Amino acid sequence: MKEVDTYAPSPDPAHHSTFQVEHFKATGLADTSHTLTIEVTGQQDPAALRATVVVDAFDVITSGPRRQETDPAIIYTAGWLQGNRDHPYSEGTAALSTVPGDQAAFTFTGTSVSWIGYRGPQAGIARVILDGNVVADSLDMYAPKDASQNTVFTLPGLAAGSHTLTIEVTGSKNTASTGAAIVVDAFDVTP
Repeated sequence: MKEVDTYAPSPDPAHHSTFQVEHFKATGLADTSHTLTIEVTGQQDPAALRATVVVDAFDVITSGPRRQETDPAIIYTAGWLQGNRDHPYSEGTAALSTVPGDQAAFTFTGTSVSWIGYRGPQAGIARVILDGNVVADSLDMYAPKDASQNTVFTLPGLAAGSHTLTIEVTGSKNTASTGAAIVVDAFDVTP
């Protein structure tokens, strides 16, 4: 049991809240089922206006490592905007591009890989390439509502060994989309 103070001063005086703050992290857990209980004590930081606890989400890392968009194993071409915070991304940020031909190449060792990205009304169409071969020529990221931290593409059953998954911005979009953005949030790898 650990007591956690969820108070944080607002970075913007016009708003009284800070969003998507990690309040607790447990690492080194066995690969088995666990239960995390949040208990509201009614206590508050002296600087807080009230004793409110909001639970927004839990990030659970699946078996096999999650590689964030900042991982050095991902090589970006020049047009990518890194550190983008316009949606609730895994670990808070993502890389985004609308430049046709831009690529994000992720080199990994494993038998399965999943691209964690964004689907939404401003999203475009991506090309997905594995080890130099196109595996999805027109992957449409459009959705009528924002959906961050989505598994947008998975390649299971890969031969054990090193692979390179490349996400390419096509510059194309669904006719319903208002943009052509492609987002790289993270990659999940299964050894």
